[in-house]
Amino acid sequence: MRILGRHPFYRSIEFFANVRARALRLAYGDTGLFVSADLFRAAGGYPEWPIFEDAGISARLRPRGRFRALPHPILVSARRWERQGIARTTLANAWLQTRYFAGENPTRLARLYSTEPGAIDTATFPIPAPPRPPQSS
Repeated sequence: MRILGRHPFYRSIEFFANVRARALRLAYGDTGLFVSADLFRAAGGYPEWPIFEDAGISARLRPRGRFRALPHPILVSARRWERQGIARTTLANAWLQTRYFAGENPTRLARLYSTEPGAIDTATFPIPAPPRPPQSS
């Protein structure tokens, strides 16, 4: 994956996302997942979840074969990180992932995360908002 943004921290996010995808064979939508229709159907397709369905299909596919990395990265927008702040968005995503892997229901987690670009339910996440620049009069 390659984030379309200039901030140096994006390179760290890319590195760890790519390591996660390769080492854990866990592909989220932003790292890309290509699979034949036959294998997709044999694995039961995507789980009927509003969030983490990509982690669910990765888990279903893991015992059925190996993952291979393509030579070219998937390009990912930086919009959410830019709107919500890099640290806030990264921490919120990590918090949701931790709760998912601890067994929390994806439907419940989806209430905490909106699919609208840049929207994170700030009442639910205990992460401070980034400071706003001073406004001139």
